[in-house]
Amino acid sequence: MNRFVGLLTGILLVAMLTGVPAAAKVTLTFMHWEPAEFGMEESIARFEKANPDIDVEIVTAGAGEINEKLLARLAGGLPVDVFYVHADQFLTYQRQGLLLDITDFIKNDPMLGRPDYFLPLEQRRSTVNGRWYAIGSCWVIVATYYDPQAVEEAGLRIPSLTASSYWTWKQFADMAVKLTRRKPDGTIERYGVTIPLWYVPVSSFLASNRAGFLSPDGTKCILDQPEAIEVLNALGQLQSTLKASRWGWPRDLYDGTAAISIDGTWATSFAFANTGFPFRVAPLPVFKVPATHAQAHYHAIYAKTKYPKEAFRLLKFLTSEDYQVDKVRRGVWLPSIRPLITKLDELEDRNLMPRGYLREMVFYLERAGFTVQEPPGFGEAMAPFWDNVGSIWSGEKDAKQLMDAIVPTINALLKSKRGE
Repeated sequence: MNRFVGLLTGILLVAMLTGVPAAAKVTLTFMHWEPAEFGMEESIARFEKANPDIDVEIVTAGAGEINEKLLARLAGGLPVDVFYVHADQFLTYQRQGLLLDITDFIKNDPMLGRPDYFLPLEQRRSTVNGRWYAIGSCWVIVATYYDPQAVEEAGLRIPSLTASSYWTWKQFADMAVKLTRRKPDGTIERYGVTIPLWYVPVSSFLASNRAGFLSPDGTKCILDQPEAIEVLNALGQLQSTLKASRWGWPRDLYDGTAAISIDGTWATSFAFANTGFPFRVAPLPVFKVPATHAQAHYHAIYAKTKYPKEAFRLLKFLTSEDYQVDKVRRGVWLPSIRPLITKLDELEDRNLMPRGYLREMVFYLERAGFTVQEPPGFGEAMAPFWDNVGSIWSGEKDAKQLMDAIVPTINALLKSKRGE
């Protein structure tokens, strides 16, 4: 009997070792737009090492073409499990049913489910009717960059990001005039300020005056309201009447063609890396309340993925300290998670950013940051504004005159995009 049991046990062991195949690996397809120098392949390699049951196939598309390529892949039946989503496409994809509801995954996760893991703004940008459909990659905000030497030589002072009160638009405009420097023939050799007048900076100024591009429910353009008109005219007058501003970006400080420049926090890396330029940062000027448009791309899971649990593990990695830390050190991102916020001083690259930069930027984000979920068709509906707003910047038209003419067209386009 004992010999029989032993023989049977031996047979079973051989069967277990040779006859039962190992569990097959799951292959996830991940689509993103990061350039090679951002180290995405190295990051994914770390994820695969920590998750040996998952292989990740990386598909890269340019930031300007990822929407088209993603939709083409999905329409053609090609797998995409986890992917980048532009901030202004989040609601569009959610309403099209492309994004997996990850609420239960987050609630049941011991890390992401902690109430203090994310900044409060995260839930506002990543949920619809209280349900999570993606997670923001990080935060980027708009701030004021300036040349401290130019400001000091003019005998001026700019408030810090942590000041108890910020500067007003009038104080900002007066300083821009004083910092504008002309050659003997009257031509401008250094502008007081350069501002890239695209959606996010303009949105920040509008919010500071308790205005915006759209009504709170996202159904109506409100650029014809008095608060918005005031902001648009102020931006135009700074350029056309005061002649203290032009379109530009923070690299103008390094080139000496501007004393102040307004842009997103990504400029810390893209404008000043390897320059050694001693820039400083400050809050945006205030109309009524401090405001800076906080946004970034999302990470999301395809609603019809075959591997939701494994895809969430990748999504969780893309929200982790391990993944975010290098981008924060580079000055490209501000962290979106509390564990990194407790380590800001040690993450600063002193060759790139001034002392206290990360801590002060996060303070400003929490104090003045706001986020917007743009409705489907927002970009197309706003085309009449961007096609014509140059006439305000140049002083050819008053903002009220132009907005009264084009806002009805924008509202008709928004209504059409809603299928009404």
